[in-house]
Amino acid sequence: MPTTLETIFSHCCRKGWDGYDASAASYESYFRAKRFIEALPANFPAPEVALDPDGEVSLEWYCAPGRVFSISIGANDELTYAGKFSPTRKTHGTEPFTGQIPKVILDNIRRLLA
Repeated sequence: MPTTLETIFSHCCRKGWDGYDASAASYESYFRAKRFIEALPANFPAPEVALDPDGEVSLEWYCAPGRVFSISIGANDELTYAGKFSPTRKTHGTEPFTGQIPKVILDNIRRLLA
């Protein structure tokens, strides 16, 4: 069963949640990740949800070995993304998140799932 955003947040909302020195998940990053997930088209599969040691929420879609698309969502309104579609076809970048998912990110998720 995939880990939900709520489960990740409840387990990682204090500093050192990883047994080391990881930053606590902030409510702001949780809220932005929740808004992002809710804005996904209904026909998209749900992403895997994790928390990065810097406190950002990570959303990932795996299609096959070597084919992955990942987005990090922090407390600001910035989405950092990276995708690998084949050994030679990769992408990465940063886009603002204003409540609607930027077209370049939707296009890359579609590209991964095609």
